[in-house]
Amino acid sequence: MNDSTIHLKLTGPLERLAGRADVYIPCVGESPLSTVLAQLVGECPQASRYLGEPADLLKPEGCLPPGVLVIRQGVALPARLETPVSAGEQLTIMPMISGG
Repeated sequence: MNDSTIHLKLTGPLERLAGRADVYIPCVGESPLSTVLAQLVGECPQASRYLGEPADLLKPEGCLPPGVLVIRQGVALPARLETPVSAGEQLTIMPMISGG
């Protein structure tokens, strides 16, 4: 892991929309999850289909979009955009799929 990035592992339809499974977001120290997700959408605009628009993600407080899980070290993060994440971490972003 790089101490100046957050490694995002994209899964399922989010990976297909972005055209890749791994995205590295620049980060120094600690950032709110909202900033990281907004940067992801800025780099991979198609991700807005599941994550929303950057302006909506950058609100000071709020919830993750419905049906999106963010996992750190095997544990789902709180569904809050203000949740802190740190440089050097790996997060898995999983849009949940429903249907039958």
